[in-house]
Amino acid sequence: MRGDPYKETEYEHLVMELHGEHLKPPPVGPKPNFSGSKRGRSDTNPLPAELLPTGGNKLSRAQNAIAYATYETKGPNADRGQAYVRPTDSTGVRFRLEISTGEVAEGTASEISQRYFMFDSDLRQRGYSRMTNFNGSGGQHFNLP
Repeated sequence: MRGDPYKETEYEHLVMELHGEHLKPPPVGPKPNFSGSKRGRSDTNPLPAELLPTGGNKLSRAQNAIAYATYETKGPNADRGQAYVRPTDSTGVRFRLEISTGEVAEGTASEISQRYFMFDSDLRQRGYSRMTNFNGSGGQHFNLP
């Protein structure tokens, strides 16, 4: 609430926020066609540009992930790590693991869950704290300990 006098709409937004009545965003429109986009894959890099590690070893999104985990270290040189598991097709037999280091692995649920657990164990042994994890796969394969 800035200004003197403040705007009445700002006061209304404050009251709504205090009562948990958040403003609703507009509905999502139709998906754009990205086939001509330069953000796609290149021959030299297995990850789309929006998933490449950026400062702090961070993947930028979890879209379509059926399981994921995020990690952080503490201190002035804090670092982050992330891993995402996605199905490679609609059969639910093969999966893809994308890790913030740039590693990409494909395989069966058993193979990918084993690599996912190894990544989790490695980061935790190196002092990272798991900040979030999610398993929406409907199965136990991607449940982290």
